[in-house]
Amino acid sequence: MNKGLKLIAAACLLSLLAGCSTTGGHRDTRFICALVGGVVGGGLGTIATDNDEAEIGIAAGIIGAGLGYLACPQRDEGPAPIIDGDGDGVPDGSDACPATPRGTPVDARGCPLDSDGDGVVDGQDRCPGTPAGTRVDSTGCVPDSDGDGVADFTDQCPATPRGTPVDGRGCPQAGQRVLSLEGVTFGYDSAALTDDARSTLNQAVMLLRENSGLRVRVEGHTDSRGSDAYNLALSQRRAQAVVDYLTSQGISGSRMVAEGFGESRPVAPNDSAANMARNRRVDFVAID
Repeated sequence: MNKGLKLIAAACLLSLLAGCSTTGGHRDTRFICALVGGVVGGGLGTIATDNDEAEIGIAAGIIGAGLGYLACPQRDEGPAPIIDGDGDGVPDGSDACPATPRGTPVDARGCPLDSDGDGVVDGQDRCPGTPAGTRVDSTGCVPDSDGDGVADFTDQCPATPRGTPVDGRGCPQAGQRVLSLEGVTFGYDSAALTDDARSTLNQAVMLLRENSGLRVRVEGHTDSRGSDAYNLALSQRRAQAVVDYLTSQGISGSRMVAEGFGESRPVAPNDSAANMARNRRVDFVAID
């Protein structure tokens, strides 16, 4: 073997050592080892034959390249870095809501939690245990339209007048006056309702329609003119006339009881025309 070939072989051996020493995770190790193995194999083949046959060097290089590729493990790149832009613990690649505000509790999809399914996320829901399907306001709580402490979805009387004591159903407690109508006028010395009276009574129609669980006693009252007995009978007829009118407007008769009290329960002294007009009234009082 001539001197030039031996120098090439020595250079190849040094290349092998240099290449393998630099494969500690900074390059594609199998490619580097195959390249180095080919160079070294060719060089050693040339040295071993001690002649100038190029074919033997080429074959040894090919064998060296194959052995180098098999001997060196593929470089372990390690797991790809996880990107979680909104910091909710769900990687961006699988995050259905990648812009969730920081600190917001999220579900497996990366979207804000709404544990009770009311449309208000947990971080903003002031009533997180609302029954499924219940209508809620912007805070996640059930509306209480009449402010009686009974939520609308269970309130049988959701339009109770403000400040009226209610029972567990949300309806006025028995004995509570829920509506008092002055100016419910009748024909002279009769129980026939005037047109003005019908217009006034439409307030009662609305009240009863909005509070389906409410039952009332319709109380008729008079001023002090006339005898007690006469006024009592007249007030009874007038109370019944009111019930009949409300029934004609679609209110069930089973929800109303007519009772006349004559002049026995005045709300003002019967000493002036104005006060007597106040005493001629119809009251609606809650009953069980």
